[in-house]
Amino acid sequence: MLRHRETAGDWLARLAAVVLLASGLSCVFRSLFHRFNLAAELTNSFLPLGTIESRRIAALLIGLLLVYESFHLWRRKKTAWYVAVLVLSAGAALHLYHHHFPTASVLLLALLAALRKHFSVRTEPKSILYGLLGAAGIIGFALGLGVLGFELLDKRDFGIDFGLQQALICTVRQFAWLGNPDLSPATRYARWFLDALTALGMVSAWLAAVSLFRPVAFRCLALPRERALARRILDTYGCGSYDYFKVSDDKSFFFTASKKTFVAYRTISGVALALGDPVGPQEEIEHALAGFVDFCRKNDWTVAFLMPERLELYEKLRLSLIKTGEEAIIDLDKFVGETSKKKYFRYVERKFSQEGYSVIQHLPPHSETIFSELKSVWEEWLSIPHRREYGFCQGRFDRGAVASAPIFALRDAEGRLIAFVTQVPSYRPGEGNFDLMRRRPGTHWGAMDYLFLCMLRSLHDQGFRTFNLGMAPFKGLAHAEQAALAEKVLSQAARRLPWLAQFAGLEQYKQKFEPRWEPRYFAYSGSSTKLPRVGLAVFRAM
Repeated sequence: MLRHRETAGDWLARLAAVVLLASGLSCVFRSLFHRFNLAAELTNSFLPLGTIESRRIAALLIGLLLVYESFHLWRRKKTAWYVAVLVLSAGAALHLYHHHFPTASVLLLALLAALRKHFSVRTEPKSILYGLLGAAGIIGFALGLGVLGFELLDKRDFGIDFGLQQALICTVRQFAWLGNPDLSPATRYARWFLDALTALGMVSAWLAAVSLFRPVAFRCLALPRERALARRILDTYGCGSYDYFKVSDDKSFFFTASKKTFVAYRTISGVALALGDPVGPQEEIEHALAGFVDFCRKNDWTVAFLMPERLELYEKLRLSLIKTGEEAIIDLDKFVGETSKKKYFRYVERKFSQEGYSVIQHLPPHSETIFSELKSVWEEWLSIPHRREYGFCQGRFDRGAVASAPIFALRDAEGRLIAFVTQVPSYRPGEGNFDLMRRRPGTHWGAMDYLFLCMLRSLHDQGFRTFNLGMAPFKGLAHAEQAALAEKVLSQAARRLPWLAQFAGLEQYKQKFEPRWEPRYFAYSGSSTKLPRVGLAVFRAM
């Protein structure tokens, strides 16, 4: 099954959320506009109280709680189901105590009980615990502060000499927003004191409510055996340019039941960001993709895929697609036979050859001397303004990763290392790939071009047919008439925002190699309103 199909039970679950919303709104409107009297019965409320003012405040608070709860019930959150059952059960019991049969509550409880299995979206357990502990701490602090404050207040503030029991009762009522109509603050300090207790009650209620429904915060806890299994699957079924980065240390893994297919992903702020397509047998790819999307839905995560290739599968899952740029693929036959012989590359080759520069390929394992040289270049490169290392779909300078990678090194006439490029595997047949490209500050502007010129020739001689020169972000976003509005907005942002405009130079740099450009996309769940949140997650992952 490619996507989560809405069943009759799912629609009934949403009906329960709508009924709960209607009950909450009824409580809110009745508390605001209904004229209470001693004989009035709050028939639509789940918490009848004894006094007129308490009834009004309680109806408002319970109504707001039910409205807030209904939205999470609509999203089929398991915690929302428990809270709804608890509130409705308590309200029904109080109705019975006051000799009213709670018809609406009983019917809704019966519906929720029958649909329990449909509320499967999980909530972060640690956030619930920490939030409730924080709320309890605030409550304890407020109660202590309130009791102590009432005890220490002068008689002129309220005209009352408070005892311990009366101080505790007044604190609880003020903290619970029930108010103390029998108290008449006579001073500015007394009014401020009551407002402070009310504010503390609001803060604790907000903290508890938010903590109850936070999405699961998954930490990257991939076990060594899971990473080893992912590597074995990758060696057998890998077929993408970025598959090498799917088993890096910043990834978690979602495996199918057969343990033959996996999705590499990372969670950031409630967004599950996956790199490319699932890896595994072709017959399992669709099933793995649907299973991962359902897994994210149950954890209340927004799911996103960076640079997927099998776009038709994501469209079947009703995920939104947005173009993010284009990738430069060099035809090595064309480059060696034509492009490298053009005026610019002839000039670069002549200049660096005459000055005694050379490009050497160092194969692993590397000596300590080589690693020290590489680290020196890397550290100097980081000192260049606006330079930093990226992650997720790129590697970082790490001793373990560098130790296993072939290195193409540019050395001057004295043998000093000037720049280097690390070669990494591409799982596309016949394609060369690279990861890090680093140079010393002050190096001639053509140094990296000369290094790539020599490296591409060497790879061509080794039998590679193409070379992946990487992405040019935001290239070609708004050129097509059918470009989506989000793509056009992203294109304008890339031109106007300095921290995005810096990527424009990548297209200019890569164009000299005369590559063919292949479009790359981004798939995500939900509407375009989630794009800022998803975009922030991508930025934090990189």
